[in-house]
Amino acid sequence: MSDLLHGVDTIIKSLGIKGTGINDKSNNGGLWIGDDSPWKTEFTNDGSGDMVVFCWKANGFSGMSLNVNLPAISVGLKQGESVTVSFAPNVPAACAPAFSDTKMANFGGIDNTWYEATFGNNGAFDVSRNVNMNGNGISAKGSKCVSNMDSCVFKCQDSSASSCETGYTLAGMDSAGCGGGYDAAMDGVGGGCSVGSDGETVKVTFT
Repeated sequence: MSDLLHGVDTIIKSLGIKGTGINDKSNNGGLWIGDDSPWKTEFTNDGSGDMVVFCWKANGFSGMSLNVNLPAISVGLKQGESVTVSFAPNVPAACAPAFSDTKMANFGGIDNTWYEATFGNNGAFDVSRNVNMNGNGISAKGSKCVSNMDSCVFKCQDSSASSCETGYTLAGMDSAGCGGGYDAAMDGVGGGCSVGSDGETVKVTFT
């Protein structure tokens, strides 16, 4: 990892995001840059160009609208670069990649594939294609399970849909460590990849 803010300003302006991420580097009870939490994710840019990884706390459904909320994290990654983000337990959060051709969705979120996680005892992580079924590839590998574009992934039941707020399913549940469940907030399908009971490091690659 070199310059944390490489290319961030350009992407923020092109997408209309409120501003640079908070990018704390010590425990703030949410998300911060570094590896000092038992719960963390290493993000690697395996794509063909520069990108920015944005992360945010869910805060119900408001946190994902980055046109009105500062992201918790905004880190620029050149091809092959990585950054580790620590997560506090029991804080629902999500992250998404933004490349030069990434757009903003009409609700103010990143119009791309998302990585979602809630760490802690009985926590889970997943790749979600609901926002953009044709988004960039994400693979997330934990100690018990892999979630990618085909395995343990949330996607629209209608294969012709470009996105969906409802009518989605957890596909590829035959992946080891993948379990379904009920999401009370969405009144629908929940679940994802299981995590360790005392800590977890998920390795996420963007393509």
